[in-house]
Amino acid sequence: TLQTIPSSFHQIKIWPVDYENILHTSYLAFRTSTAIGVMKLPGTGHTNEYDMILAHSNGIRTFDVISNHNLLISCGEKDNCIFVWKFDLSIMEKRIENSTIEINMKLKQLESLFYYIQLQDASNLKIEQVISLPLITDFTRALGIYISERQIQELYDEECFKKHVLDPYKIKINFDETIQIYYNHFANNTNQTSANDILQSIFNEFKSSKNFKINIHSLIQNLMTDGEKMTLEEIHEAFQTLHMLNEEIETMDALPNELNLNEFIHLFSQNNINKNN
Repeated sequence: TLQTIPSSFHQIKIWPVDYENILHTSYLAFRTSTAIGVMKLPGTGHTNEYDMILAHSNGIRTFDVISNHNLLISCGEKDNCIFVWKFDLSIMEKRIENSTIEINMKLKQLESLFYYIQLQDASNLKIEQVISLPLITDFTRALGIYISERQIQELYDEECFKKHVLDPYKIKINFDETIQIYYNHFANNTNQTSANDILQSIFNEFKSSKNFKINIHSLIQNLMTDGEKMTLEEIHEAFQTLHMLNEEIETMDALPNELNLNEFIHLFSQNNINKNN
C-alpha cells in the first residue's frame, strides 16, 4: 500500500478507532507535507485501503489522534489553523469489503499463474506448493513486468537476509510469499505509460551527463548485459522490426553514434515505424 501513495510520510501513528462499539487497532494515521490520511493494516496495495485529504495547503506542522472518538487533529505550518477531522470508519470498511472481492479474484488469477510457471520444464511436469525464488522473474514476466538485473539482485539480497541463506537459488517460497513479494516490489510497476514516456525514461537513464545525449552503441551493450540480456542477434532483429535498419542503414554500426532526446524518440517511435511502412 505504501508504494501506491505518491508522497513520503512525515509522521505516523497507530490509531485505535471505534467501529460499532469495538476498538480496532488495525489502522494507521499518517501525514505528508500537506495531507493527512488513514490506512488499513495490513495492506495489500489496493487504493481502497487508505484515504487522504488536503489538510493545510501551506504545510502541516504536526498532527495527533484521539482514540475511541475517531478524531484527527492537524496543526498548520503557516495558516495559524488547527483543524479537527472526524473519520467515518463505516465508509472505509465498506470500501475495503468491496476491494476484498476484487483482491480475491485477482489472487485466483495469480494462483493459477503460480502453478503455471512450474510447468515450463517438460521433463519435470510436477506441481509443488513452493517455487524456487529465481522463478519470481518468470512470474512477473508473465504479468508483463520486466524487472532489471538490479531489481533481481536487490530481491535476492533481501530474501537471503530474511531467511539467513547465502544462495538465493536454495530459497523456496510459497504462494503467499510470492504474492507478498509481488505487491511489495512490483505491483506498482503495472501502471500503463505511453511509448514516448517509456522512451524518455530510457533516455534519461542512459544519457551522458556531459552532453545530455545517448550513445546508441553503449545502449546496445547495456541491452546485452543488463535485465533480460538480449543477444546481438535479438537486438539486430528488434532493430529491423522497428525499421531502424533498412536500405539506408543496413547494420547497427551505421546507426548514428549519439542522439538527443527528440532524435532518440523519433528513431524508436511508432511514428517512425508507420512512416517506413
